[in-house]
Amino acid sequence: MTNQTTNQIIMDTHMHSKASDGIWTPREVVQNAKAKGLEIIALTDHDTTFGVAEAQDEAKKQGITLIPGIEIDAKYQTELGTVRNIELLGLNIDVGLLQPLVDRRNHDRLSLMEDYVRGFNDYISSETFTAENENKQFKLVSPRPISLAEIVDWYNQRNLDSKGVAYQNPNPFLSKMTLVQFIADKFLASGLREKILKAEREAGDTFKKEYKRVLSTNKESKPSFYEAIQAVKAARGKAVVAHPGLSKGYEDGMIKEWEMPEEQWFTSPGFTAYRFIEDLTNHGLDGIELYNYRGSDKEHSESHDLINKYFTKLANKLGLITTFGSDCHGPKGKGPLMGTFGSPTSYLNSLGREETLTKEDKRRLMIQHDLKRFAGLCDMAETKGVPREEVQRLRDRVSEL
Repeated sequence: MTNQTTNQIIMDTHMHSKASDGIWTPREVVQNAKAKGLEIIALTDHDTTFGVAEAQDEAKKQGITLIPGIEIDAKYQTELGTVRNIELLGLNIDVGLLQPLVDRRNHDRLSLMEDYVRGFNDYISSETFTAENENKQFKLVSPRPISLAEIVDWYNQRNLDSKGVAYQNPNPFLSKMTLVQFIADKFLASGLREKILKAEREAGDTFKKEYKRVLSTNKESKPSFYEAIQAVKAARGKAVVAHPGLSKGYEDGMIKEWEMPEEQWFTSPGFTAYRFIEDLTNHGLDGIELYNYRGSDKEHSESHDLINKYFTKLANKLGLITTFGSDCHGPKGKGPLMGTFGSPTSYLNSLGREETLTKEDKRRLMIQHDLKRFAGLCDMAETKGVPREEVQRLRDRVSEL
């Protein structure tokens, strides 16, 4: 399946719906994908598969392929280094087999929100709050104790589809920003309230700074990348590192190796993206996402092509598949990113579950994987001092295969 003649995007395996933090319902995601000319998409909501069944039902009606997926918020903290804000996609998963992880993440989020709620209630009843509130830019008006149940009900009532009907999710995606917007809606004066509800960045940053004590917690509940990969593999899916070049992922010191001369890629000392992904590969990682940095990462937007070139070469070096993701959340910011980034050809076969592949598919993929790994070994041999003519002889042999 291809549409290379028109360069029309037909496949995009990173999208979100109202099942997590998207604007469209799962059904609307599929309808808009069809309208954009996409033929194969994946629904990858944060830490949940709640919207997959609805999306699959609509995909059958629209005549497009829906890949069941998820984006798992995972942590990476090893002797190599620390990485935050880079996540793991699970693609073509068996939703039922992944349910234990989904249940765990839902419990973790609710538990974290309960911590925030307790912190808020304790703070507004303290003498510290009484002394500080008058001097805050975002002063609370007539604050009162709140509850988790109240936040869930408020969230669902505001989470409307295109027809104005509330999207009812028994386990909605609750985050720190959910609490910020709830507090703003209930306890801020008009004008200030709208700044927070419209997600104005400067206002949100100021609010979070003023209420840092409420929005902080020592509870760490995210699964490790290793655990997340294992869960995806146990669900017969493909584990793919999401947006590996996202600027926020480098705030803890991981080296942006693509900023170096290309001949130095994958050879730099220290904790690089290569070392990070190589470690994940040793723990079962299947692929790397080529990502829409122009649409979703202001700091790295100008380096979009270079970053994706780096990770394409890295995938080839490690024998990993590559996927394409717009990270579309619906019409917010500059608008829906759907159809602006993705693949003009299908890579559906590379996402196949083991038992769904034919013997010929398995043989072909195995050969491709071995050749990519061998090419990577050639690169490594050259950096280790193996004579260049010997390395070239090996490369020539690979080309013949």
